[in-house]
Amino acid sequence: MKEKNYDFLRRMREIHRPDRRNPELSKAAGELELDATWKLFLEPGFAAGAEKAMLDLQDYLYQSMGLSLCIAADAETEAPRLLFRKADIAGPKGSYDLDIQEKQITLSSPDLQGLWSGLVYLEDCMNLREAPFLPLGRQERRPLVTVRRGHSGCGQDDFPDWQLCAMTHAGFNMIDLFVKDFDQSTRGYCNINELIERAAEYGLEVFIYNYMPSYKHPDEADAEEFFDSIYGELFRRYPKAAGIKLCGESLQFPSKDPQTSGKRWRDSVVDGIPDTRPSPGWWPCTDYPDYIKGVHKAIRKQNDKALIVLNTYNWGYVDEELRRRLLSKLPKDIAVQITYEIFKKKRVEGLSCPVMDYTISATEPGEYFLSECALGHELGLELCSTTNSIGSTWDFGAAPYVPTPYRWIERFRHLDAAREKWGLAHYYETHHYGWWPNLVIDLRKAHAWSPRTESLEDLLEKLLRRDFGEAASPLLLECLRH
Repeated sequence: MKEKNYDFLRRMREIHRPDRRNPELSKAAGELELDATWKLFLEPGFAAGAEKAMLDLQDYLYQSMGLSLCIAADAETEAPRLLFRKADIAGPKGSYDLDIQEKQITLSSPDLQGLWSGLVYLEDCMNLREAPFLPLGRQERRPLVTVRRGHSGCGQDDFPDWQLCAMTHAGFNMIDLFVKDFDQSTRGYCNINELIERAAEYGLEVFIYNYMPSYKHPDEADAEEFFDSIYGELFRRYPKAAGIKLCGESLQFPSKDPQTSGKRWRDSVVDGIPDTRPSPGWWPCTDYPDYIKGVHKAIRKQNDKALIVLNTYNWGYVDEELRRRLLSKLPKDIAVQITYEIFKKKRVEGLSCPVMDYTISATEPGEYFLSECALGHELGLELCSTTNSIGSTWDFGAAPYVPTPYRWIERFRHLDAAREKWGLAHYYETHHYGWWPNLVIDLRKAHAWSPRTESLEDLLEKLLRRDFGEAASPLLLECLRH
């Protein structure tokens, strides 16, 4: 039967796939087996949303493993239990400790993000094992990638609760919302504070992707008041927003740099002929740092902790020294967002094929990425990257998944080298096209945490067996190699 439009959403809403358990399997030495005698208990102290997390695990065990576990009325139960505890532990936000013993599993975290991450990890382990078996012992799990941002997979700026839950299971900890005006996203009216509160219950923060124009030169007499009316007002209205993304093409201003047209790109025309100089927004203008400082000042008056991210890809094609000039004058608490593959020089059978953004056609980073990371690190700026690292790109229009896992694995290793060399641990993992559940998401999650699976190729084989069975997985593996 032909699928109707939007039927894909029904499949995406099924977060816990039913009947994953393989009844022929037995637990191995060093494992415990959950059964219906176990109980769930949530200690007090977590923020709103902790009960949702516990109920999510209860639903998973019922739907995927065929186990119906009760919630304990108090902590004194004599039955074996899964205990969820708020506790101070060292590590970045989202960290958690797991202590898996014969009669008790204890998941400890200082925050709701860590609680959700720990519960999803338990679900992932049982999915991979195809049974409610867990390895005995203690694990201290810490995120290596501290920020994983992305857009909705069910529609641009569309975030029903089930999508928030799905994004948490996919490993995101922050969602991007395009903001075109106060209380306005690309879908029209948006109660942004309500979204922030709902997302928080799933361990997710909300990041403002700025689409609000602010055409003003920083030297103008009313510039400070003007910037405050936009950027200050954003954080007065949405004080719990995690931060804001600034992008050259969305931040055009009347630059006085003679290397530019000094106008919006739509107005950069002389006698009907397009000006050959770039419009501000596509050039590291000499006065761009002052413009950014004006935006920065307005935000910092209202919120001293919000992430402020400047995407520099619009002028990633220019000489390194011009880019250094701009970066060296930015406030030190601004993060620089760098697109991974754009402007890479690639040759195919003698043909020059420059690589554009949002593609997996290049697994290695581009020259702009490498030089901008090195510059930002040298200058003491936090780094962020547009990584396209969850299996989705714009290579085939709106196709939700590009099934080339070996290429993604190679990209992950280059990104990890950037983390070790320059401290890159903030990823913008998907753009407008959103995301879709796929094997690459599981590979990404396994590689973004410590301790982690080092052999992603071995993990891929296990994932194929999990999803397609022992008989089909070798053939699928061979197909994916080509």
